[in-house]
Amino acid sequence: MDQTRSIRGVLWVTIFALILAVGNSGGEESVSRPGDPVYQALRQVTSLDRIIAAQNVRLRRDAAELVFEQGELRFAAPVNDRNWLAVFSGKGLLRLTPSTVIERDHLRLLTKKQSLDVFEERFKSAVLIWADGTFEELAGAGAPQSSPAGDEAMKSLRKFQELMREKLRWNLELRILPDMYNPPKTGMFVAFVQGDEHSKLLYVLDPRGASVALAGTEESGLLNGDEDQIGWWYLSHTKDELAAAGAAHEDRAAFETIQYSIDCTVDKSESINATARIRVRIKEDGARVLAFSLAPKLAIRKVTLLPDQTPVQWIKEGEKEGDDFGIVLPRPASKDEEIELEVQYGGKDIIVDTGEGNYFVGWRTSWYPSVPKMVDYATFELEFRVPKGHDVVAVGDLVRRWTEGEQECSEWRTPVPVLVAGFNYGKFAKLEQKDPKTGVTVEVYTNPGTPNFIKEIESYMQAAERPNIGAMMDPDGVNYMVMNQSIGKWDTTALAQYTLANALFSMRLYSHYFGPLPFTRIAISQQPPAFFGQAWPTLVYLPFTAFMGGYQRQVMGLGGAGFSRGFIQVVGQHEVAHQWWGHLVGHGSYRDEWLSEGLAEFSSSLALEKSAGLKRAREFWKTSRIEISNNPRAEVDPYKAGPISLGSRLETQRTGGAYGAIVYGKGAYIVHMLRMMMQGPHGQDDAFVAMMKDFTTHNAGRACSTADFKAAVERHMTKEMDVDGNQRMDWFFGEWLDGTEIPSYELQARLDPTGKGQLRLTGSLRQQGVSENFRMIVPIYIDLGSDQIVRIGRIRCAGSTAVPLDVTLPIAKAAGVLVNANYDVLSLE
Repeated sequence: MDQTRSIRGVLWVTIFALILAVGNSGGEESVSRPGDPVYQALRQVTSLDRIIAAQNVRLRRDAAELVFEQGELRFAAPVNDRNWLAVFSGKGLLRLTPSTVIERDHLRLLTKKQSLDVFEERFKSAVLIWADGTFEELAGAGAPQSSPAGDEAMKSLRKFQELMREKLRWNLELRILPDMYNPPKTGMFVAFVQGDEHSKLLYVLDPRGASVALAGTEESGLLNGDEDQIGWWYLSHTKDELAAAGAAHEDRAAFETIQYSIDCTVDKSESINATARIRVRIKEDGARVLAFSLAPKLAIRKVTLLPDQTPVQWIKEGEKEGDDFGIVLPRPASKDEEIELEVQYGGKDIIVDTGEGNYFVGWRTSWYPSVPKMVDYATFELEFRVPKGHDVVAVGDLVRRWTEGEQECSEWRTPVPVLVAGFNYGKFAKLEQKDPKTGVTVEVYTNPGTPNFIKEIESYMQAAERPNIGAMMDPDGVNYMVMNQSIGKWDTTALAQYTLANALFSMRLYSHYFGPLPFTRIAISQQPPAFFGQAWPTLVYLPFTAFMGGYQRQVMGLGGAGFSRGFIQVVGQHEVAHQWWGHLVGHGSYRDEWLSEGLAEFSSSLALEKSAGLKRAREFWKTSRIEISNNPRAEVDPYKAGPISLGSRLETQRTGGAYGAIVYGKGAYIVHMLRMMMQGPHGQDDAFVAMMKDFTTHNAGRACSTADFKAAVERHMTKEMDVDGNQRMDWFFGEWLDGTEIPSYELQARLDPTGKGQLRLTGSLRQQGVSENFRMIVPIYIDLGSDQIVRIGRIRCAGSTAVPLDVTLPIAKAAGVLVNANYDVLSLE
């Protein structure tokens, strides 16, 4: 739900980052509440007393096999009568066999081993944690023995704990706690391997999903924790899940949130104090530990069960260990039982003062106790109290505003369940207008004051000791700052009307193409960050650069074509589109994130086409094609980094920029290609509109998958799109969603008059640079001159076979023949 573009004004970005960072230190420490003995015992391992010899001991866990060739295993004391941790010292081998071709290829790219089919890592030390049958396997494989104190084994354990707690910021003990309360052989397995080549490898097999951070449901994963290569090198459903059709995307969360009521007070020091009442529905019998996220600098003060205010144990470690927050119920809950909790919390640095009524509101997904995977739709009632002279604009509908002493108060309520709630804070000027056609009121909130970082930049640019170096330009055509010149009067309210008009236009266009929203208002609010926008339900955060005039952008080094005609022109439309893609329709995991970002990016191109014309839209797709196919600063070009289903995992040390190029750019292009294939002979979008409205209708209010989008396409596909004759689009989604190939096209054509006022087109079209099974439907156009380009037909290409052209056209003259004139198909050239 973020819109981020690459900007080469390095000097400007550095200054902005330094200024915004001021005031981000300090904060209130939160500590775990004593009381749950099982959790405390998991956290406080002081010795490894039981020892067995290990020789050729093998543990197989789905895609991974651990071989303890020779050495010893030292076990921690049981917790809750369960053995759960061991440290191995000696000689061992980790072997991982990828379950899918996509994951195999990703491992090959990361390891730079193009023939790799099995990943292997030799190691001398490993830490094992489990809540399954691992102990029985290990204990029965070797003889008990005595040994000197295990200092080295404890060092290995401490290194593992430091990695998890302070580097990865993942409270593993909180994750394994619910498994310790449940019957054995149903829980997770973790192996931390200090390898000879990679010193921080973590294999995870977790029935609830190996990676909470990626909001995935995949159970089997290999994480490389080395700082220069950090990331999930392997993630997949288990082999059994992959073999069981329809089971691989089940959400195995223990509970879901269904209702929030949050009272939040902001004091004059920008600290917040809040009480959140949360209603949850239990999804499995025996659930006792509920896992949430809460910003690291927010401290828990009290957790109770309602309506009786029964105190409840809670778990939240210090700021350095991340945002994991757990609640331990006093008894196991039953499936479908609804429980209401009250959480009192507060702290600093959620809101940062950036000067003269400008504030940055951070931790937007965890300023309240939220579900880490962000897939639950819940209703929200929000009440804010802030110092006089300040305003809050929040998600939902404004119920009322009032004043209490020195506080401005407001109440907000979401009309339907939503995925996330947020607010913006500061001093605002407001502009609003209702669209009579859609019934939606658009509000624009700008900050009249001049923020500190603008003052700092102005001072820097006018420093007397600096020479007038004029406007420098980098290789990408983005200017640096112009020294010895003034930014001029700072007034972002001047462009509020332009922003309002754009938002109204976008809302009307998207409602026509995608269907109506369940919201009657949308607020566009200015925020201090310069280069990204963000959208929550009914609330859009736009960068202050979107409200700047052209002269100011030019002086500040933001006048290059890539910025002023790219990011600035579409960021508003992109974020408004997230009301449909990301909020009305959510996405289920990181593999489906393109449904939010790609569809939003496509929507912004559609708004650009309808507002600025087809020529400008062609420039958009041309630029997008270049960004997808080539990144001179990365070791691997974006389209070769992997398929779109890798999501954020596309961004690696070797593939910088691939995430944005593929998830945003290629994701948008996939929808664009579908639209072009479904378009009528005169550019009618009726079939495409019907398909998109069907998709939103079927998936409104739920986190959907790529399979759901594919099903909607198949319900509306044209006869021409049925390449396999089975009413399925497997051919298209297999190539563009699961593959990395991008074709190029060679057209050989000539036009000859027939003597009857007609032209005969002959020649051939060849698809190149793809495998023999790659198929695509490619349009052919006639250029009539005066910027009149007419599609005369579509040709089905397969592999690299040349397709002959021979057709008589009912026209007397033409300027030429074109292939892919509207960038209908993503191609390399």
